[in-house]
Amino acid sequence: MTQPIVLVVGGGVAGIEAALGASALGAKVYLVESKPSLGGRAAQLSSLYPQLRPAGEALSPRVEAALKDPSIEVLTYAELASAARADGGFKVRVLRKARHVDPSKCDACGKCSEACPAAVPDEFNLGLSKRKAVYLPPKWAVPAAYLVDEASCPYFKDRSCRLCVEACPRGAINLDEAPSYVE
Repeated sequence: MTQPIVLVVGGGVAGIEAALGASALGAKVYLVESKPSLGGRAAQLSSLYPQLRPAGEALSPRVEAALKDPSIEVLTYAELASAARADGGFKVRVLRKARHVDPSKCDACGKCSEACPAAVPDEFNLGLSKRKAVYLPPKWAVPAAYLVDEASCPYFKDRSCRLCVEACPRGAINLDEAPSYVE
């Protein structure tokens, strides 16, 4: 019998638990999250009811379990592009958005973000603080590297700014990176 394949869309608490549960039952799991990090809305909370335990403390063991599970492939900063019936199952295509920062080269020094002139409301903090167009997602982001937000980066508006590229000592930033697909 072939190993069943499960696609879980959404890397919040429910998605992580679904992925871990399916893996425990012997499935190969693809966990797809549109944001750069796992945890969903729960990751944004300061504490979780009823124990009032810090959200990060409560989420970290489950996120780590999903990341370490060899049967779970985590695809963050990705979206379901298409799904169609095929051969008694589904053929799925996932769009991996361009991060514009190579995680294998990025050491999270922060020089790119310091050089970035664009400050925008930080959606992770519900707009209560600002972040740069080049930013480091929360600590449980996969991979733990900076990324460039195309919507707020001046380079993608008029090709006028490359300050982050010039500031990066490791040459990790590629503003010409294109999105890719996983099938």
